[in-house]
Amino acid sequence: SRMIKIYKYNILVALLLIPWFLATAADERGLGRIPPGEKRVALVIGNNDYQHVEKLKNAVADAQAMKRELSALGFEVVFRQDASRKEMNKAITTFTNKLSPDAVGLVFYAGHGVQIRSANYLVPVDVEAQEESDLMNEAIDVARILEQMSETKAKFSLAVLDACRDNPFKGSGSRAIGGTRGLAAPSGNASGIMVIYSAGANQQALDRLNAADKHPNGLFTREFLKAIKEPGVNVKAAVENVKQTVIAQAKSVGHQQTPAIYDQSTGSFFFTLPPDSKVTLSVEPSGGSGQTDRETVYWQSAQGDPVMCQKYLQKYPKGEYVDLAQRCVEKGKPSTVVAGGMPDDEKSQMKLDPMDREMVSGKPVKLRASADAKGKLVRDMKEGEKAHVLGRTPDGKWYRVEVKVGKETKEGFVIAEDLMDETAWEKRKREDEQKAQEEQKRKKEDREAAQIEMARHFEDPVTGMEFVLVPGGTFQMGCDSWTSDCDDDEKPVHQVTLSGFWLGKTEITQGQWQAVMGSNPSKFSSCGDQCPVEKVSWEDVQTFIKKLNARGDGKFRLPTEAEWEYACRSGGKEENYSGGKGVDQVAWYDGNSGHKTHPVGTRSANGLGLFDMSGNVYEWVQDWNTDYSSAAQTNPIYDSSGSYRVYRGGSWVYGASNTRCANRYSYTPDGRFHILGARLARRL
Repeated sequence: SRMIKIYKYNILVALLLIPWFLATAADERGLGRIPPGEKRVALVIGNNDYQHVEKLKNAVADAQAMKRELSALGFEVVFRQDASRKEMNKAITTFTNKLSPDAVGLVFYAGHGVQIRSANYLVPVDVEAQEESDLMNEAIDVARILEQMSETKAKFSLAVLDACRDNPFKGSGSRAIGGTRGLAAPSGNASGIMVIYSAGANQQALDRLNAADKHPNGLFTREFLKAIKEPGVNVKAAVENVKQTVIAQAKSVGHQQTPAIYDQSTGSFFFTLPPDSKVTLSVEPSGGSGQTDRETVYWQSAQGDPVMCQKYLQKYPKGEYVDLAQRCVEKGKPSTVVAGGMPDDEKSQMKLDPMDREMVSGKPVKLRASADAKGKLVRDMKEGEKAHVLGRTPDGKWYRVEVKVGKETKEGFVIAEDLMDETAWEKRKREDEQKAQEEQKRKKEDREAAQIEMARHFEDPVTGMEFVLVPGGTFQMGCDSWTSDCDDDEKPVHQVTLSGFWLGKTEITQGQWQAVMGSNPSKFSSCGDQCPVEKVSWEDVQTFIKKLNARGDGKFRLPTEAEWEYACRSGGKEENYSGGKGVDQVAWYDGNSGHKTHPVGTRSANGLGLFDMSGNVYEWVQDWNTDYSSAAQTNPIYDSSGSYRVYRGGSWVYGASNTRCANRYSYTPDGRFHILGARLARRL
């Protein structure tokens, strides 16, 4: 009976030690303390790799550092780097959907930003704006983000915008777009939110203090990261400390940078709790056993971590686990290794970071006796050959490895970037084989398509517009496993059955539009009559159709969204782009367009003889935008009501992913942009 009581008592003590252990472990690791159960959500975006404006160097590093620190402080982080407009919008929606009245919300953005007419915009990496109206459509309105955060009524919201750099558009087009640099005061509804800019109006945020400054993060971000790790400092005091430190640091190098703070928040918030809020034990086992129990719990948290083992030795210098802790610390020290198994004149002694990892050569590589590109060759390694990694040079450029050759083991050094994980190697090997099979399949389909006799064609006598017969059939509509880069609005895949119809062989040209409408709205009018008409709204196209029908038999219309995708995929085939898997052969996009439209029909046709369904200009379809259903459908059309009309196909200004047959976009029916055109359908 006495033994049972002791057992139960020990269980009670262990349970009481759990909160103390969690608090102590967090404090010892420098993670700080957060209120138990507090919901914390962050959106972190860093954009460096801009496609059409000046690239940045520090933005992604700043965002990655912020992601690491916020994750350590208990935030659920929605993270994007080098994000397109579509990716940024999806991330914002994901983030705000996670917020609730009991949550703390934080937004951190590093990248280009610009102010236009007192409004602020964050710049995605795929923006290419020629005019202010273009940029206002293609960039992300800061006011919209703040309003969405405010509507969630989160208990505390903070937006940190490190976007005060030189305006990347100040030399675009015939005149500059937006201000010279910096952002304007927040507009719209920012109620309940604290907003911080890395620099004030018309100031530039520093990435480096001087040429000798090698810190991976910009001045503002590095100071902000320090501040949020300080325990017991509320966010308003932390932000003020960051402001004063940045001012002083910038002033020391003759620069003016004053972070701007716009505070409409209520209440306060601690990234880490004050020290006096630590969890304490209310029960101590009798007979002095509490010290031993605490030490055991502490040691269990430290095992395998050299830093924590060292802290254990400092806290318990005569503890029960001293010998084990000393071995743990020694094991974690950078070891001095002699590269054995090599000729004496090539033995290389250096400090290596210890490793224990199985890897594979991603290509034919040289195993050398020393960490030197001119070191003596031990042997040539074939692509896919396994190597056991023992250590890494301090600069991270070389691995010391063991390689089995028959019954022998050879040691030496290989360039680190030439090795890869075995699982990644197997995946790449499968992908290469799959690509080869797909290429064979594509060639076969191309040969079959070339044999199809397109005997039935129709030519409009008014415009000379040519139409191709699209036979009816059944296909799986949407983004499936055989394609790539699927977006959420391209799913679920669903069965669609269509009747036959005529479809324009090319997009409507400027010459054809001029013949019917008597004018040419195109931005690229100098391209000529054979180039696609653009800068036309969905409503404009309806007017064009009405006038054209009045001159003929009244059978012209826009294709439905399902008809468009079916025709783009050469009659529902598994084609990522219209005509196959290779985008360069079938589409004008930002990788080959030279930032302009091109005459229609100058890329390869798809299997139905249709040109430019991928790229050149987007094409309006008849449908309102709506979510897909998984149910099978016949001749579907969504034309009763809605806010946005769908357009398809990608354009000269966007990347290859946008030219996929499954890709969907939508806009208001009255929207006109130099990426938007159309292609007509005709009833049988």
